[in-house]
Amino acid sequence: MLTNFFTQTGSYHLENGMKNQDIVRSAKSGRVEMIVLADGVSSCERAREGAQVSCDAVIRLIEKKAEFFFGFTNDSRTRYVMEYVMNDINSIAKHDRRLVDDYSATLMYAIHNRESGEIFLSNLGDGMIIGCKKSGEDILLPPSDSRLGVYVNTSEDACKYTRTKAVSERDYEKIVLCSDGAWRILVTNNRINKDAIRAVREVDDLKMKSYINKNGNGDDCSYICMTIELDRNKGEVQNGEF
Repeated sequence: MLTNFFTQTGSYHLENGMKNQDIVRSAKSGRVEMIVLADGVSSCERAREGAQVSCDAVIRLIEKKAEFFFGFTNDSRTRYVMEYVMNDINSIAKHDRRLVDDYSATLMYAIHNRESGEIFLSNLGDGMIIGCKKSGEDILLPPSDSRLGVYVNTSEDACKYTRTKAVSERDYEKIVLCSDGAWRILVTNNRINKDAIRAVREVDDLKMKSYINKNGNGDDCSYICMTIELDRNKGEVQNGEF
């Protein structure tokens, strides 16, 4: 499993003595590989902790229950994960005697099942998931509709507003999870900036920092990228069929 990530604290948080609210995680368990990114809501007092708990819960669940997870429909997968995440959030809120909303964060993840060739994608909130292939890049999951505000892990209708998609490992070389601070630099008018995405492809942190300094809006900027490695001896996977 090959992953790389970039994260930089935004000027707003630096000026206010706050930590980066973006959390990235990656893990491998048997034939399953995963990357996770959560972005804590700055106005919530325990948002960074909520982002950490959410990422860790996703990884722990898949490590334990990957076989069951991939047997579900997309909607059931989302519900399964969010119930597990919120169980942990509720537990820590009760222990700390805090409101659950204090731990609010957006949440997205990509889970690669090397056995079937499926990559399951999920995006709750204002982040974005991009797929990189030889011929270019695709916006696989855009941000959720935010006309009524950004939906987060603690939202009552979180599952309803979570975008999901399953793609084939043979269609993409890399899967990139982007916080809103990152994709606003990588994407302009729904078009991916070729120079900026090249910094992600080539793991060029200096170039990424340069783009942030020129185009950043003061927000934390983070992405985590999974490089898809194919098994040479595995049979063909039918595109879109799992």
